[in-house]
Amino acid sequence: AADAARPNAVAVSNCALATPSPRKKPVGTLADLRVGFDGLLGQYSLLAWGAILSTPDHRRAAFNDAVSALNQNARGLASFVGRIYGDTSATAWLTLWKHGDDNVLAYAQAVATHNKAQEVQASNYLIDTYPGLFGAEVAGLTHGGVPADEASARVREAMVAIKAVADQQALRNFNAEGHAFDELRRAMGVLARRMSEAVQKQFPSRWVGSSDLATLNLRVRLDSLLQQQMFTLAVATRANLASNIDLYYALFARSELLTDAMSGELSAYGGSDFGSSFVTAWKKYTSSLHEFEKACESHDTTLQKRILGDLSRYGKSICEVFVPPTVNRLVIPPRKGHKRPPAPKPSPFLKVVQNFILANVQVIRVESHRDSSFGVMRRVWHDTDTLALNISSLVVGRFGHHPQPVPPQASGN
Repeated sequence: AADAARPNAVAVSNCALATPSPRKKPVGTLADLRVGFDGLLGQYSLLAWGAILSTPDHRRAAFNDAVSALNQNARGLASFVGRIYGDTSATAWLTLWKHGDDNVLAYAQAVATHNKAQEVQASNYLIDTYPGLFGAEVAGLTHGGVPADEASARVREAMVAIKAVADQQALRNFNAEGHAFDELRRAMGVLARRMSEAVQKQFPSRWVGSSDLATLNLRVRLDSLLQQQMFTLAVATRANLASNIDLYYALFARSELLTDAMSGELSAYGGSDFGSSFVTAWKKYTSSLHEFEKACESHDTTLQKRILGDLSRYGKSICEVFVPPTVNRLVIPPRKGHKRPPAPKPSPFLKVVQNFILANVQVIRVESHRDSSFGVMRRVWHDTDTLALNISSLVVGRFGHHPQPVPPQASGN
C-alpha cells in the first residue's frame, strides 16, 4: 500500500512551526476537546503498539494495515488541531507528527532485524530531537498554556515507552511490554488533558467549560479501557492463530486486568457490589468472545450462531447492571374496563451495548480470518466512546458526582 511506504528514519533539524490562527466561530465544549484529544492520542498509542507487534511476525499485510491506520490517525489528529487553530497549523502538526511516526516504525524494524545503525539513528531522533520540536509546537499553539518543557517531557516519556515496547517485544518479555505500553498511554493521557485545558482557557467563548467534570473524567477513563480491551482481544486472537501461546496468555491476563480496572472505576461511584455485578456480566461477554474466536477458527457456523445468541443475552445482562429492569408487568389481571398497560420498551442503552458487542465481534471475525483488524478497529472505535458516554452519564446520574478514591490500576490513563 502506498500509505505503508515509509523511510527508514527521518531526522528533522528545522521544522517550520505555524503561528496560531484560531477560528472565530463557536466550535464545541470542553468535553469535545478532552474526548477528541484523548481518543485520538489513545488510538495512536494502540496503533503504534500494533505496528510493533506486526513487525516481527512476517505478515507484511498486517504491518501495512497498522501503518495505514497510523497514517489515518495522524490525519485525524491534524484535522482536530485544524478545527482549533486553522489549516496552516494542521499542516505543520501533521508534518511533525509523521516524522515521529516514521522514526517509531524505523526503530521497531531495526530492533526486529538487529540493524544497530538504524536503531541508533531512530532512537536519537525520538529521544533527543522530536520532543523538543513537539514541545515548541504545542507551546506556540497554546501561547504557553502548555509550556514547551512540559510538552517535551510528556513526549519524551512516550517515546521512551514506545522504545521499551519494541525492545521487550523483541525479547518476548510480554508482561514488561504491557507495562511499557501503560506508560505510553499514561503520558499520552496527560498530554491530552493538558492540551484540552489549555485550549479551553485560550478560547473560553468558543470551547465552553463543563460543570459535569465527573461524567467527563469517567467517560474518558472508560473509553480508554474499552479501546484497550478491544485491541487486546483482537491481538490475542492473532497470537492464538499463530500458536504464540505465551503472548496469547499474556494478552488474556491483560484483558482480565482491564475488566478489573473498569470495575474499579465503577465501584468508586456505586460501591463494591455494583462493581462486582459489572464484572460478573462483563466476563460472560469476554469469555463468549474467546469462544467465538475458536468457532471462527474451526469454521463452525452453527456454534458461531449459538454464541452470537449468547452475546445478545449477555448484552442484556450488562445493560441491566446500569439500567435495572422496570417491574411493570402485571401480576393481577386489570380491572374490568381498564386497558392492560403496554409492555416495557427496551432501554435505548441496550442498543448502545449491542452495537459495541457487534463491533468487537466484527474485529474478532476479521482477525480469525487471518486478516489484520487495525483499520476496522479504528473505524468502530466510536462505539467504545458511545458506550463510555452512556455508562458515565448513567452512573453519575444514579450515584452522584463525588467518587471515592480509586486504587491505582495496572492499566488506563
